[in-house]
This record gives sequence, structure tokens and C-alpha cells, in this order.
Amino acid sequence: MSDLKKTLWGSSGVARVISRVKGFRKNESGAMVAFGLTIFVMMLWVGGIGIDLMRLSYDFRWFCAKVGP
Repeated sequence: MSDLKKTLWGSSGVARVISRVKGFRKNESGAMVAFGLTIFVMMLWVGGIGIDLMRLSYDFRWFCAKVGP
């Protein structure tokens, strides 16, 4: 059974992918990738909130001008 498992894992390339992932985790240069990606996503998130707030304030002024105080 274990020989069949080794053959299936080896023939599909899964073992090679797993060994590369393990090597990436051991390599310290990959640590900045996760940090940089997190910072980038947070920058997009904050920018989206800013755009939504600007759009909300514009719509609110337009609504107040139409309806009146």
C-alpha cells in the first residue's frame, strides 16, 4: 500500500510541490511576502473606506440640497 501511495504522489508531482513549499517556509526571504501582501491589502481596504466616505458625504449633500433642511 505504501509503494502505491509513493508512486501516486511521485508521479503527480505533489511531492515536488510539497518539498518546494517546505523550502519556502524555511527560507527567510519569504517572510516579507506575507507581510507585504498584508500591508498591500490593508492599504486597498483603507482606500476603499475613504472612497465610500467621500461618496456618502457627496450623496448626503445632494440629498439635503434637494429636500431642504
